[in-house]
Amino acid sequence: MYHLWGELKEKHTLHWQQPNTSAKNSTGFSGRGAGYHSGSGFTGLYQYAYFWSTSYNPSSISNRYYHYLSYNNDDMTYSSSASTTTRYSIRCVKNEVEANAGRDILDPSASTVTLGADSAVAPHKGNWTVLSGSGGAVSNGSEARSTFTGAPGNKYELEWAVSYQGDTARDTVVVNLAAANSGWVVGEDWLDTRDKDQYGTVQIGTQIWMTENMRYSTSNGSQYFYNNDSASYFQDYGRLYNFTAMLNGGSASTAAPSGVQGVCPTGWHVPSGAEWDTLATHLDASHVDGGNCSTCGGDLKDHYTVHWDPPNTSATNSTGFTAVGNGQRSSSSSFTGIYDNAYIWSASLWPSSSNGRIYYLSYNDNQLRTSGISTATGGAVRCVKD
Repeated sequence: MYHLWGELKEKHTLHWQQPNTSAKNSTGFSGRGAGYHSGSGFTGLYQYAYFWSTSYNPSSISNRYYHYLSYNNDDMTYSSSASTTTRYSIRCVKNEVEANAGRDILDPSASTVTLGADSAVAPHKGNWTVLSGSGGAVSNGSEARSTFTGAPGNKYELEWAVSYQGDTARDTVVVNLAAANSGWVVGEDWLDTRDKDQYGTVQIGTQIWMTENMRYSTSNGSQYFYNNDSASYFQDYGRLYNFTAMLNGGSASTAAPSGVQGVCPTGWHVPSGAEWDTLATHLDASHVDGGNCSTCGGDLKDHYTVHWDPPNTSATNSTGFTAVGNGQRSSSSSFTGIYDNAYIWSASLWPSSSNGRIYYLSYNDNQLRTSGISTATGGAVRCVKD
């Protein structure tokens, strides 16, 4: 319950029953006592203003939140209902103008590439601008998927701007036609020269992490796609590697840095448990090395529910780590946990054990947990810059 919501109520008693407590309408919202339909009849006219939201109650995702104002107090009360027949009012919020220039384009062998921005749907208008780099041009400046031609060996930064009714959103993309990863800076994609795949990057404290699970195919050990379905899970969730495949010919390590390249590209490595501790301590100074972090999960999880089941508790992705619910392949060969858990290997063994140390996040809490698990388990891999 919130107070001082008389700021939202129309201040006369034409649309409200007296006393219309504390009504000021200083916001201009002009809430009116429209009442509601309970499913069996109308009620509350001039007494209440009920409004649906699009949010659900985390404790019961079939229940949807609503808010209401009352004629006899200055509260905004919120609750939730699973009813499919109750009818409340709806207020709309104007969409923000958004621009997405697509992911970086890294192709040392090309001089002409196709840009990958999200289209500006009419009446929105889009426009490309070359911000840096010489000798480059966009063939059609208003086309999201236009071709760009540059000089081989050069690196460019382009901006895609989308405008509507005086509002403009902007996003940038790097087009690097130079030698692989030449001039790379953190925040740009990294090109894996082994298979020409590329990965987002982010700095978290003193470490630089990839923002995607590895997709590289190795001939060591065993690797899988969730449910053996590469079409559905390859790009967003990556491969699930057993411990041998993750090490890719290397040996387990507890050092920081681990020194284990594993399935990571040259210049990157699989983090040890000690390096995961460094990450956790950056997020929570009270973290105890080797243990769980009860407050770290939300900062690491992708904050939407595309890659996680609701409620995706505390997810903010404030670090840009963008963990996804990739699930696992258990040592008994079953696939479990898609959208519910992110299982990510370290390069370390569990103390006094032949099990591997794995880290995991869950859809329904804020923790980063660690445990020992069979090395036959299939888990994801994230890489840290050397």
